[in-house]
Amino acid sequence: MNRTTMLETLFDGASEGLMVADSEGIIQLANPAFWTLFGLDLQNRGGISIGQLLDTENTHQLLANLVERELSGRKKDGNLFPLLLSLVKVVDNGKVYYTGHVHDLSAEKSNANSLAKEQHMGRLKSRLVSMASHEFRSPLSQIQLSASLVERYYQRLDEDKIMGHLKKIRMAVNDMTDTLDDFLSLERIDAGIFQPELRSFDLGILAEEVCTQMQPIAGGLELIYQPGGKEQIIFSDRNLLKHCAINLLSNAIKYSAEPGKIILKTDVSAEGYTLSVSDRGMGIPANEQRKLFEPFFRASNAAEVSGTGLGLHIVQNYVHQLHGQITVKSKENKGTTFNLSFPLLMPQTSAPHI
Repeated sequence: MNRTTMLETLFDGASEGLMVADSEGIIQLANPAFWTLFGLDLQNRGGISIGQLLDTENTHQLLANLVERELSGRKKDGNLFPLLLSLVKVVDNGKVYYTGHVHDLSAEKSNANSLAKEQHMGRLKSRLVSMASHEFRSPLSQIQLSASLVERYYQRLDEDKIMGHLKKIRMAVNDMTDTLDDFLSLERIDAGIFQPELRSFDLGILAEEVCTQMQPIAGGLELIYQPGGKEQIIFSDRNLLKHCAINLLSNAIKYSAEPGKIILKTDVSAEGYTLSVSDRGMGIPANEQRKLFEPFFRASNAAEVSGTGLGLHIVQNYVHQLHGQITVKSKENKGTTFNLSFPLLMPQTSAPHI
C-alpha cells in the first residue's frame, strides 16, 4: 500500500468528521463520517459551505475566527445538535484552504445533563428531608400537646375549649398535608414525569368546593366566592386547578389577620378563563416580588409564618403546564391578589360535564 492510498484509507475510515474547504468556505472534500454527521446524501453534496451546516455562524465569520469552539450543527431534517469544530488555515501553491475536524458532542452533553440532573435531584431530596424534619416538628408538637390536654382534662374542659384544641389539631394536620403535597409535587416536576389530565368540568363548582374545604381552617376569615358569567364549563386539569386554588387560599389565610375577607373569583369567556385570589393581609415587599416563584423563597416579612417556600413555585409550574400565566399585585400591609389566566382549550372529542 503506497502512502497516498494509506492516507485515503485513513481519511475515509475515520470515525470523526474530517473536511477540506476552499477560501470561501465551500467544502471540497470530506469523509463519509462528516456527511453522515449532518444527515446529508453522500451522492449530492456539492457546493455546500461550512456556514450552511451551522445554526448561528455565517461562513466569513467562521473563517475569520480560527479557534476550536462548541457550536450547533444543523442536520438535513433541521434538527440541531452540539458539535466541536476545529479549523486550520493551510496555504498550498498560493491557494488558501481550511482543514477541519468535527466532533459530535451529543453523547457527552447527554451524559453531562444526566449527571447534573442526578446531582440536582440528590441535593433536592437532601434539602427536602432536612426541611421536612423542621416543618413537621411544630405541627406534630401542637397535635401532641392538644391531644394530651384534651385527654387529661376532658372532664373539666368546656365544649369551646375542646373544639379549640380540635381545631388546632386539624390545622396542624392540614399544614403537614400541604407540606407533603408540595414535596411530592416538586419531585414530580423536577423529575419531568408530570403530565396534565384534561377533561371537561364546571369551574364554578370547583371553586365552591375549594372554599367549603378551606373554610374550617380559615378561622375568623370569611372565604367568599364570586363567579363571573353564567357558563363555567372549561376543559382543563381539575386537580391542578384545585391545587392552585387551595395553595393560594392557604397563603391568603396564613398571611391575613382576623377578622377579614378573602375573595376567590372565576370568570370564563370566549377568550379564556381566569381564577384569582385576593386578600387584605400583610402583602409582599415590592423589591422581593420578582423572587416569589423561586423554589424555597420566603419573603422577609413572613419569617414568623410556617411554610416551605415551594407553593408558589409549584403553582407557577402547574399554570405553565396548562399554557397559562400567573401575575401578582401586592402592597405591604394592604394585601395581595394572584391572578391565573388560561386560554380556553377545546376537547378533541366530546367529554361529559361533571
